[in-house]
Amino acid sequence: MSGINSNAIEIIYHQPGHLKGVTVIQVIDGKIFTGGGEGRICIWDEKIEKEIACIYAHNAAITDIQRISDTNYFVTTSQNLEINLWSLKTLELLQSKRAHSSTIIGAKPWRNYIISASRDQFLKKWKLENNKLIEVDKVKIPDLERFFIEDDIIITAHNDGLISIYGAEDLGFVKYLSIKPSAIIKAIKKASKDITEFQGKNPRYILQQFARLNGIPVTICKATEESIIIGHVAGMISTWDKHKYKNTEIIFPHGKNITGVEIKNNSIYSSSMSSHLKKSDFNSKRLIVQTKIEHRPLSLSLLPSKKIIVGLESGEIHLYDESLNLVKKKNNIVPVSSLCIMPENVVVASRDGEIVVLDINSLKQLNTKKLYKKSIQGIFYYDNRLICIGDNSTIHILDSDLNVLKTIKLSEKPTKLYQVKRYIILTPNLVLDLQKDEIIKGEISKETENEVSETNLFQIDFSHGDSSIFIHNNKLENIDYSDKYSYYPAEIIKALRILVDSQNKMQYSRINSETVSFQI
Repeated sequence: MSGINSNAIEIIYHQPGHLKGVTVIQVIDGKIFTGGGEGRICIWDEKIEKEIACIYAHNAAITDIQRISDTNYFVTTSQNLEINLWSLKTLELLQSKRAHSSTIIGAKPWRNYIISASRDQFLKKWKLENNKLIEVDKVKIPDLERFFIEDDIIITAHNDGLISIYGAEDLGFVKYLSIKPSAIIKAIKKASKDITEFQGKNPRYILQQFARLNGIPVTICKATEESIIIGHVAGMISTWDKHKYKNTEIIFPHGKNITGVEIKNNSIYSSSMSSHLKKSDFNSKRLIVQTKIEHRPLSLSLLPSKKIIVGLESGEIHLYDESLNLVKKKNNIVPVSSLCIMPENVVVASRDGEIVVLDINSLKQLNTKKLYKKSIQGIFYYDNRLICIGDNSTIHILDSDLNVLKTIKLSEKPTKLYQVKRYIILTPNLVLDLQKDEIIKGEISKETENEVSETNLFQIDFSHGDSSIFIHNNKLENIDYSDKYSYYPAEIIKALRILVDSQNKMQYSRINSETVSFQI
């Protein structure tokens, strides 16, 4: 948003959901927080019917979302070097702390502390003081890959397959956890009749395929009052006595990496990269029911409503009942690539080649049309027509109902798209004349470009998959239709005034620089 007047009125076109894989699911105060591969954090109601707010939290995939005990603060981490501290009440960013020198694996609450881990091999302990995280302790742990906290212990998983226990109080080493290879081979044999990936293969060969130097790498961890349940690569789940740290059972409900484990009412719910969601009996470990998912699941959580929520690699969110019947689905979103204002509508174009027509009073969807197989580079309005330019070097001229009136094929790919009066600049030396609907050679003078910049009534910003229209209301209020502003048709000036008057009727509004909120 650089160069945009901070006093400009912002009209937000926000798309609820995620652009990339849903990597984290967390329930805080009855609300569902989901973190995505694009760095968004979406906050939903408990039925996943409405997105309450969206935080543009990081510029990399979210790796953790955690509330600090019973406080009104929560922290987020991503695949960068920062821990962000947020207000749970206002969703305001309070601190962005460069906490590690390599990718942060996550941050977990323990009492009134936060413990973070990174691929820089450090486990760090932070205390919350005066709305800031202060580092109070750290320990170096070689080959640290994942970590989990249960009660007063920290379970660390290493990329060589080693599992170790540390104390949360002093970050001191306690002991290693070990599994006998013979027990794993026995579990593979037992599962081979049901797991496609194991059939027809020697169990020892299967073990050699995914075992590392010191064991089977860990992917996820959960606990009950008596047991610790650990998910591993290759579809393995191991259970441990919580007090003696002894392995009690090994099962293979899946044939590929476990991505989620939850325990409820003597049932184990698990998801894996095999694109399956399964429910098994906790005692007998027998399969109760399973369902195949179209895309690979990356995260899984149980909700207070007893529903199972699953985040997919595609960016979709699925909600299942206890029998694994699909109850609700939230589709992934596609980033906005261009936007234009019409007399009665706002039109947005996306990177999947689709055009969406929105009501100018609320930005609610009215009509859609798929025009291109790939991204739309630009969409413009002129004289009751839409001019749509795709990255396949094809221009479609449309009427207000999105019917194609004319198609123009360019000899070279557009590189510099913007509109100046009745012209659209395509490349440094190619221009589309909108009165003749012809491509002409030439360029717009610097003086004309400067005039356009000085007299702009609005600007458009694209970020985080969404778009914002910034309207310079002071210019709009003082407009007198003089020659200075003549390149704005009267119907577009009227449309801008409708947008300004309707700003409080829009579905989403910005509550701070990082967060937009549902307001209707």
